[in-house]
Amino acid sequence: MIGIEFHVETAAAYVPVIKSKALEKRLLIMNCGVKGQTIRLMLPLNIDKDVLDQGLSLLEEAITEAVSIN
Repeated sequence: MIGIEFHVETAAAYVPVIKSKALEKRLLIMNCGVKGQTIRLMLPLNIDKDVLDQGLSLLEEAITEAVSIN
């Protein structure tokens, strides 16, 4: 498992929007942390590179969209 941690003060504004945008793109992500400030990525060890690249691209799009809204 690996995580992308956001500053606790801004996580409440960004993380739910990122999760929503990712789900719209059919990418399921979860958050964790005491304040829900971390997006956790639980990738299988045998993931194909093209699938990994596609998923990370979708996540990047979701983050970009969420940040541009706020």
